[in-house]
Amino acid sequence: MTGLSTYWRLTWALLLPFFLAITCVGIAKGATGIKPRLLAAVACSVLIVAAFAFGWRCGTLRSANHMTLGVPGLKVDRWGYPVAKQVAAVIPENGMVLAPEGVAAWLPTFTFHPRLLDVRTIYLPGTFGAEEGLKRQALMAFVSGQKRSPKSLALLQAAIDRYHLTCIVILHTAAWEGEIAASLGRAGWRRISTGVYDVWMAPPEVA
Repeated sequence: MTGLSTYWRLTWALLLPFFLAITCVGIAKGATGIKPRLLAAVACSVLIVAAFAFGWRCGTLRSANHMTLGVPGLKVDRWGYPVAKQVAAVIPENGMVLAPEGVAAWLPTFTFHPRLLDVRTIYLPGTFGAEEGLKRQALMAFVSGQKRSPKSLALLQAAIDRYHLTCIVILHTAAWEGEIAASLGRAGWRRISTGVYDVWMAPPEVA
């Protein structure tokens, strides 16, 4: 990402720890000059508690930011990434996958992954040309539950042979998911998982 949010992130990640270190050292140094020592310890404790209270309510650690302290994990989509991981594990590299962008975008992040009919719809016309790009966009919109035309199902059926599809991922809540599922079932495809997305695998003789 570029823009103001990037500058804020860099400031937060790189400079804030230095500012905090300088502030803490300054407070500690100033406290050492306070007599008696007990008063210095109390003053430092009050300042630390006040700093934490301010940060917890108004700073980066406030609850509204949904912050958790711990070992960082992957910053991935909670629904699409696990499906992409499953597809990468069960579909060979010479396979061809049609999937919604929420799943397709994560597949290239794996070292070994099948080929993709599409990844980002915005780039399809520029990559494959207007006519081919629009066909691929229509296929992605169809399995993503975004758009259906009277020709959508026929286009999908033709795409299976044309692109040698071996895996199709469908948004489970798509209004026409049942229509796609029935068509794939009649063609011998099997559903290997279901959830937010349904994953369908081609028959062994095709895959």
